Amino acid sequence: MVALDDHTLFDRLDPGGMRERIAELPQQCRAAWSLAQGLELQSAYDNVRQIVILGMGGSAIGGALLQGLVAGECAVPITVVRG
Repeated sequence: MVALDDHTLFDRLDPGGMRERIAELPQQCRAAWSLAQGLELQSAYDNVRQIVILGMGGSAIGGALLQGLVAGECAVPITVVRG
């Protein structure tokens, strides 16, 4: 049986520190939201007909999250391509 409170086991099984990255997700989301609030798009983007976000595996999660968050407010379709 695995002892879930054995942090040395987690460190050995997670050398990339993914557990810490997951724990940091709320701070990362707040930082991203703060950065996005000051974003001003150039007029070249006024006629955008679709937004395509590319990512594979975990890299596409941010795009899928954005797609879900703005689904009711975004005037153009957002597509997440995972391949």
